[in-house]
Amino acid sequence: MNVQICTASDDAIRVDINETTVTTVETCRGSKTYCQESNPATLKPGMNKITAHVWQGDGGYYMRVAIKDVSGNMLRSDDTASHRYTPDGLSRLASKRTTFLKKVAD
Repeated sequence: MNVQICTASDDAIRVDINETTVTTVETCRGSKTYCQESNPATLKPGMNKITAHVWQGDGGYYMRVAIKDVSGNMLRSDDTASHRYTPDGLSRLASKRTTFLKKVAD
């Protein structure tokens, strides 16, 4: 199934689907929008492992990953992962990883 992976992050983000990188953004930025970039990806029939990594240089950090069809419509409301992290104040460089599974009909 061909899809669009929509991402937003504060700061950098990488998204892997079934161990294949589909999004890489290496920058220092804030996230004020729902979708800062959208990249094509393919989900295979059955379970798909989607892993999002976010890196932050200083302060709080955030990531959002959504799955859309090729027309840009959200597949379902549960196809969005959104996390905001606040480091402990001692860490100036931080990273987090979130993994979720998406089932596609056979």
